Amino acid sequence: VADQEAEAAAEWYAARAPNLGIEFARQYALTVGWIADSPTRYPVADDGPEGVECRNVTQLGRFPYRVVYAVFGEDIFIVAVAHHHQRPGYW
Repeated sequence: VADQEAEAAAEWYAARAPNLGIEFARQYALTVGWIADSPTRYPVADDGPEGVECRNVTQLGRFPYRVVYAVFGEDIFIVAVAHHHQRPGYW
């Protein structure tokens, strides 16, 4: 679902300005890379589901999106790519 959210956001930006969708997708990919390099780098999300420690990148470059993820051992699960104005905790 998170990949679909990121793709939909990139398409939305692409429809508004040349290369803006590409810039969003690039920023998302960079952010996912930073998460993979250092999963505990970002703070724990206050609105995560009970029993699951989710972390979040609160700003996706210049875009008003956050990336919410959970770490399970060596695995990282991207939970949501959420616009700041979406219903908090919808994911």
